[in-house]
Amino acid sequence: MTAWTDAAACRTEDPDLFHPDGSAGLRVIEQAKAVCRRCPVADTCLQDALDSGQGGIRGGLTEAERSSLQRAIARRHLTAEAVADRVAKARNGLPAPRPRTIRQYADQYAVRVFGGHLDWDGPRWPQIDGKPYTPAQIVFAADRGRHPQGRVVANCAYSGCIKPSHVTDDAERRTPATALAA
Repeated sequence: MTAWTDAAACRTEDPDLFHPDGSAGLRVIEQAKAVCRRCPVADTCLQDALDSGQGGIRGGLTEAERSSLQRAIARRHLTAEAVADRVAKARNGLPAPRPRTIRQYADQYAVRVFGGHLDWDGPRWPQIDGKPYTPAQIVFAADRGRHPQGRVVANCAYSGCIKPSHVTDDAERRTPATALAA
């Protein structure tokens, strides 16, 4: 055992709680996560689990949640803030409320990645009021306060970037820059 495990909240709990079998329900997983939420070394435990590949519920995340987190980190180069946000949501075990407005979709699913770019972490074709949108259309509308006219195109070298300042619609591309500044 390492020194940080001496401070772990789970050291006095039944170890089986953190290694539920396939028949264990969400209630058992939530009980384990509740212990992790009050643990002073949960972040260290999570990092140890990510480094070692150990199973069970560690650092407040299940094996599946840790695997998903690792894939997202590798694929999107997430910032430390975005990783911390994902970990907090997983530890709390609460699904995020379903967004209903364009602003809510943008706030919930646009995630900051390296270099200040934004990437999309939500449904591929979200529907708002029965109409499908692309992620770029959503962040455009949320930023500009109007629906885009025509296609929304990214003018960024980072593939998939949806940062509002990196996307334009047909109307903006036809308008001279001096008219936009006015």
